[in-house]
Amino acid sequence: LSGGLYKKEWMNAEEPPLVSIHGTADEVVPYEHGTAVVPINGQTYELVSLDGSALLHARADDLGIDNYLVSVPGGGHEDTYFDPQFEIYRDDFAVNGTFFVYERLCPDIPLLPLASTEVTLDAELLLFPNPASDHFVIDAGRIEETFTLEIVDAFGRTLQRWENIQGSATIYPQGLESGLYFAVCRFEDPALPAVTKRLVWQKP
Repeated sequence: LSGGLYKKEWMNAEEPPLVSIHGTADEVVPYEHGTAVVPINGQTYELVSLDGSALLHARADDLGIDNYLVSVPGGGHEDTYFDPQFEIYRDDFAVNGTFFVYERLCPDIPLLPLASTEVTLDAELLLFPNPASDHFVIDAGRIEETFTLEIVDAFGRTLQRWENIQGSATIYPQGLESGLYFAVCRFEDPALPAVTKRLVWQKP
């Protein structure tokens, strides 16, 4: 959570997988490279130069280390974890970050039996084309549960919603401006976690 290292070069190819969430406007631990600070009694004190999550995950990519990073646009050191506008990113980290860790720690233990095939929800549920214009398809594959689809913007606001989807559906959003959105699938079964897919929308 909002972590950093003195130097990204400390990482080597033998490092374990890395999963992080970090606000891009973090004022305490830099998202990229900068000086970590600590606020005390209204004063800010510089501590040490750090490479933040953006550089560490780029380094992990270069070294072939499995990694998953949730970057929170405009998120600070604290509001990233509490502000309602960043909830969609916290959900992404909680759900997909958990799957990321689970698949590596417990690869032989079934997560969910879906239509006789053990797959994760995120891997099974597809959204295409992406980028999309005019429409896109949400395809649940072998997931048999009914779900609700929400289009959410970068501030966590639900813009449009479709209910009682099962299997595959073609979605025609109305009035979306070009940009990055999130398609959030919430299953009827409360035991199943929501799945978040990034959607790049190009206004027709």
